[in-house]
Amino acid sequence: MKMGHVINRTQYHDKQNRVQSASYSPTADDALVEAYLCSSLPLHLRRTLAEYFNHGTDTTDRDRHQVVYRYCKREGLEPKLLMVDQCWLWILGNELVVTCFAQRWEQPKNDPLNVLDGIIEDMNAKTRPPIKSVYDLAMLIASRCSGMFDRHRLDIDYHFMDMFESSIGNVTHDESRLFYRFNRASAAAGKWLEVHRSPRGLGIGTNVSDRDPRFQDALLDIGAETRLLAEIKDIRHELMMIRMILVHQYQKLPDFTDFLSEEVGKKSDEAWEIRIRSKEQLKIVKMHIDDVDRMDRQAEGIHKSLLNLLDLKQKHANAFEARFGRDQAAFSAKSSKTIMVFTIVTIVFLPLSFIAAFFAINIQEFPKASDGSQALPLGYVSKYTFGIGLTISIPLIALAFAVDDIVEFLPRLVGRAVTRLKQKKLGDDNGDDGLEKPLSRPSKYVDDGRLTFESVRSKGIGFERDLSPDLRSHSRTTQISWAEQLHERGRTGLSNDLERGRAMRLSVE
Repeated sequence: MKMGHVINRTQYHDKQNRVQSASYSPTADDALVEAYLCSSLPLHLRRTLAEYFNHGTDTTDRDRHQVVYRYCKREGLEPKLLMVDQCWLWILGNELVVTCFAQRWEQPKNDPLNVLDGIIEDMNAKTRPPIKSVYDLAMLIASRCSGMFDRHRLDIDYHFMDMFESSIGNVTHDESRLFYRFNRASAAAGKWLEVHRSPRGLGIGTNVSDRDPRFQDALLDIGAETRLLAEIKDIRHELMMIRMILVHQYQKLPDFTDFLSEEVGKKSDEAWEIRIRSKEQLKIVKMHIDDVDRMDRQAEGIHKSLLNLLDLKQKHANAFEARFGRDQAAFSAKSSKTIMVFTIVTIVFLPLSFIAAFFAINIQEFPKASDGSQALPLGYVSKYTFGIGLTISIPLIALAFAVDDIVEFLPRLVGRAVTRLKQKKLGDDNGDDGLEKPLSRPSKYVDDGRLTFESVRSKGIGFERDLSPDLRSHSRTTQISWAEQLHERGRTGLSNDLERGRAMRLSVE
């Protein structure tokens, strides 16, 4: 963060104003960055894990969600970011090795991640033979740089693989806790539904807790699952990036070994020692790759478990909604039956009330008592009240029960009437009144055509008087051809009229 602040300040502010400011006191790192950025020389800055994978992209927000950074914040440790540094190495002659690699900003003393201090420590170690040549030193530098992930070499605060394993373990624990919570909420939902299977509790609860069950929060809230899903997705993505770096090292170390072996001679003792150390380095890198693959498989299992839990919640919510919909439909049907009962009662008593109110009117024609007051006999009132009332009520009750059938029957009745009107209009246009008459006309054509054809063919031209005047002037062959055409036209017309009549009859039916 300090490095980014210095870079932005150098790019967007005037250097003279900074120098003249009394509060500005640049450090060695500030001066180095300012010197390079104010010139045309290239500057290789340190890159975070996300910057290494996404070239030329601002990864500030993503770096704050890095697994190592989140782990340190959660455990109360000093915030750290996983960086990807480059190592440049040249072998000049037989006595000089030049290396370049990035250091931390404001490099602290006794830093276990300081590559230079680590190389010097390995050179002075008593557990290994002394450095014999520049090629031996180059192998030592490559081994130190490729073994930075070795958890046995670093301080416990820098065991990055342990940080990933701990983060995966925390997500696994939270996923199990959420699944058990969902299981308990599902059981509570089942008990709640058993209570509401009774007719008394159908669709509506008896108190506030029944109307607003507490288990709905555990069944419908997916905030915790989505948070864990995002975290495990970040873990898997960073494991993929780390694996890519380790695979790149695993591929480059054999090339480096082959180059050194060619320089010292493939059959020399030094070349044999270089190959042995190279195998050890490859074994360590392969072990790190296997650890990353193992953690990725574990993270993948948690990722699938979270997706399954979300899917179960979705299915449970759908089933619960369907159950509520069914109860609501049953309650609506029950309400409809109640309304129907009240409707029938209203239909029965409304005419009776009207007639009773009518008889309460002092009408002159009604029978009178001896003192002149209105006194209707019971039989007289009952005869008219119940007779007229039931006469009106019974048809209306039948209409209320059959209203759906009537609504469905009316469109079909209107359709049949319209079809009959169209058939009648069609018959009027053809000069006929029904379906059978159009069939006689083609029949007549067939008979006339057959008669004319047979007469002309058997009796000759002597039968010309039966033909039209236009045809009499033609030869006998022409007359026979005309008779054949007349016969065929009559048969075709008969067939067409038969089909049309059959279609009209089916339409009527």
